[in-house]
Amino acid sequence: MAISAEEAKDQVRRGDWLPDGLVFVPDPRGRIIADWGLSHSTFGMDVSRPALFVLAPDGRVSWRHVTDNWRRRPSPKDVLAAVRAAGAQASP
Repeated sequence: MAISAEEAKDQVRRGDWLPDGLVFVPDPRGRIIADWGLSHSTFGMDVSRPALFVLAPDGRVSWRHVTDNWRRRPSPKDVLAAVRAAGAQASP
């Protein structure tokens, strides 16, 4: 699942490149982003922090990566290790 501050109508344009099973959830008012503590201010605007969460099969967050810089992303190797450690099945 991906949560985006964009309106749903703007997300439709991405539908042709989204992998199967990935769902975009619109959050144009930033409520979900704020509830998860992912809002921060930059250049005088509130924006969402880049974040990645791995959920265990029971629904709890078992791993997270949150940063203020969109250039700092976890490696695919680290994400796969977190998915496997959570007990979920990772497919390539």
